[in-house]
Amino acid sequence: MLSAKETLVQARALLARSEHCKKFYAKDKEGHAVDCDSPHAVGFCILGACEAVNGGKSGGAFSLLYEAVDNYEGVAHFNDTHTKEECLQVFDRAIAALDVKEFITHCEEQPLSLGESHV
Repeated sequence: MLSAKETLVQARALLARSEHCKKFYAKDKEGHAVDCDSPHAVGFCILGACEAVNGGKSGGAFSLLYEAVDNYEGVAHFNDTHTKEECLQVFDRAIAALDVKEFITHCEEQPLSLGESHV
């Protein structure tokens, strides 16, 4: 299973190169709902793209996406009421927020050393 960050990065790339799907996790070229891992899937929603790249799992990405849409009635509602570009920006915000969280965790685990006191 991919990490949350890997899921977000790969799902963003998948959505960027595919059709934006509203109302379904994934759709075929006729616009019918299909499974995210279907070879006939040509379009994805935000959540469907995450599941498609990660074997049907979210990899922890869903909660990060939920935060990135600022609880806008949920990720699915945001997806269905916004453009593909706006949905790609949600991925960018989620990835950036995760980068910040990882940096803060790193800093807490390895505090900055200011050297010895010369007093």
